[in-house]
Amino acid sequence: MLILVLIGAKSAGVIGNAKETSVTTSEVKKVSITEKVSASGTVQPVVEVKLSPEVSGELILLAVEEGDSVQQSSVLAKIRPDNFVSALEQARAS
Repeated sequence: MLILVLIGAKSAGVIGNAKETSVTTSEVKKVSITEKVSASGTVQPVVEVKLSPEVSGELILLAVEEGDSVQQSSVLAKIRPDNFVSALEQARAS
C-alpha cells in the first residue's frame, strides 16, 4: 500500500523531479497581429504651464479653448472692467 502511494506521488511530481511542461508548436506563417490593450493611469505633460491673473475679476470673454495654440501678445481672455474703471476714477479724484 505504501509503495503504491509513493509511486503515485512520484508520478504526480510531488516527490522527486517536477513534472515536465508540455509545449505546442506550429508552422511559421505571416499574419497580422491585432491586440487591444486596456490600462488605467494618468497622462503627465512634458511641460506644465500654470497661468494666474495679475488682477481678479469676472471673465466676460474666453478667446481660447484647451489645446489651442497661441502666440505671444494674443488676447486670451477679457475681464469685466467695472471695478478697474471705478478704482482709476477714485485714484484720479484723490
